[in-house]
Amino acid sequence: VQTCALPIFHGTKDTFVPTAMVYQNYAATRGPKELWLVKGAVHAKSFATAPAAYQEHVKDFLEKYIK
Repeated sequence: VQTCALPIFHGTKDTFVPTAMVYQNYAATRGPKELWLVKGAVHAKSFATAPAAYQEHVKDFLEKYIK
């Protein structure tokens, strides 16, 4: 089974994909992974809700797992 590093960002106000589902996805993902819940973000709006924090999380993740 091939794995890859994966950041999982999910909004706490997502009603399209309920936030509770992110924990199942996270548990099922193999390999290096990190979960970040974006407070107040609706579906697919994590970047729009917190752009600076989003960019920082991506940067930190890449520096940690992508070489």
